[in-house]
Amino acid sequence: MKNFFSICIFFLAVFISPIKSSETYHIDHLEPPFWWAGMAENKL
Repeated sequence: MKNFFSICIFFLAVFISPIKSSETYHIDHLEPPFWWAGMAENKL
């Protein structure tokens, strides 16, 4: 029975934690890692 409660608490922590943190974390803009591909000049 104690093991069951430990597993329940673990799953609650795993599934509730991302929900709470997503409320405070916000991405305004994201650049792709290959933004330089297809540039006309090979130098910046």
